[in-house]
Amino acid sequence: MTIQGIVTFLDSPGGLLLLLAILLGIETLAYLYLRRKKSPYKGQILVLLFLVYLSLVFLLLSFAFPVKGQVSAGVTPRLWIVGILLCTFYLAARIKKGKETYDPSVPGSQLRMVFIFIVLCVGYLTIIDLVGFFPASFLFLLIGMRLLSYTHPAGLIVLSLGWIIFLYVVFYSLLSVPFPEGLLLSYLWG
Repeated sequence: MTIQGIVTFLDSPGGLLLLLAILLGIETLAYLYLRRKKSPYKGQILVLLFLVYLSLVFLLLSFAFPVKGQVSAGVTPRLWIVGILLCTFYLAARIKKGKETYDPSVPGSQLRMVFIFIVLCVGYLTIIDLVGFFPASFLFLLIGMRLLSYTHPAGLIVLSLGWIIFLYVVFYSLLSVPFPEGLLLSYLWG
């Protein structure tokens, strides 16, 4: 089976269910293992596993992105994926050495936050097709930073908007990397 065939399958409802079942299986097995070992880093490790899994899925999907002009649409996601993987491996090494702070001692709080972020990521991926990449990313950043306890309203807006402007200028305008417009923006502009 070719990469295009795999991506086509993963783009179907059955493929999505398979990806979610694998993710749920990995997270459940890791949780049970970490609970048995009484690891104080359960939540952090579960988040890192989720990020690695999601990054690898997106890496696979990026090979089916169209090539328009000089730069493939898959270049930007691949750069982000490499960055995410490097950060997760760095954090995993810090956890292994015991240099990271322990998870909060509130029972279940770290696991609840993991699942909240999983739902947030799925919601983000869902609304990209509806409202487009830039508005969806702006909302995702605002909500994600707020959930991570960053409370300064002006800072939330400036950081989120600054990142979106950077992506727009560098990748969309200068490098001509296509981003999903979304049904709503296509309807408004078309």
